[in-house]
Amino acid sequence: MIWSVASGRMKMSQTTPSTVSRLTSRNFNELLPTIFPDVPCPIDPRGNRVLVQIATPVEKTDGGIILPGSEIDVQKWTQKLCKVLRLGKLAYRDRDTLEEWPEGPWCKVGEYIRIPQYGGDRTEIVVPPELSKYDGHVALFATISDRDVWSGVDEGFNPLTLKGWF
Repeated sequence: MIWSVASGRMKMSQTTPSTVSRLTSRNFNELLPTIFPDVPCPIDPRGNRVLVQIATPVEKTDGGIILPGSEIDVQKWTQKLCKVLRLGKLAYRDRDTLEEWPEGPWCKVGEYIRIPQYGGDRTEIVVPPELSKYDGHVALFATISDRDVWSGVDEGFNPLTLKGWF
C-alpha cells in the first residue's frame, strides 16, 4: 500500500517491493530517526494546507548493500507514507463559516498518513551530519491540501510493514 519502487513499468507484475519494506525486521523505533529524521522545517502551512514529512529513502540494506542513486530517487519521488507535522488554520474547516467539518479532521499532528504520489509542494532539507549516518542525507517535506489525505495508518501499527506498488 505505501512502500514502493518500480522497475520503470507501470504493470504490477513488473514492480518490486521497496527497500524500506525489506528493512522491517529492524525495530520501528530504531528506524524512525533514519526514515523521519528530526530536522526543523521552516515551512508553515497556510489556509487549508497540511505540512507532512515524507518517509526518507534508505540508502543501505540490512546486509550492507549501498543502493544506487537511481533507486533512492525513485523511492524519494514516489513515496506516499508521511508523518503529519502541522495543520494550517483552515484545515478541516468549512471555508465560509470556519466551523470544523462535521466528520472532524482527517488527520492529526503526529499521525502517519498516505498522500498522492504526485501531490503537494515537495521540499528537501539536508540533514545535519550529527543527525545522520549518511553524508548528504535529506529530509523530505510536502505541503498538501487537507483533502489530499488519502488514508491513515492505525495507531500502534508499524507503518514500515505496509507494502505497495505503482
